[in-house]
Amino acid sequence: MARAEGARSPGLPDIWTGGSLGGGRREYGYVPEEAYREGRRHFLQALLERPAIYANLALRDLLECAARHKLRDAVAATRRSSVGS
Repeated sequence: MARAEGARSPGLPDIWTGGSLGGGRREYGYVPEEAYREGRRHFLQALLERPAIYANLALRDLLECAARHKLRDAVAATRRSSVGS
């Protein structure tokens, strides 16, 4: 079954992975861009290094794989954006 355009995929909320740039970045708008990217990269990498992102087994079974994929993409994006700085 195809997803509707703009529909969210399972995994982490978009705010964690940059899908909706708004939330997290707006909240930390006072932090310089490079420091924000470095802190975000560190936080997302720490989540990836955990044995499991979700403590709830049902959510883990349902969402863990997609969440890890989105986290890896988000970490890679923070690296790409800091290369051009």
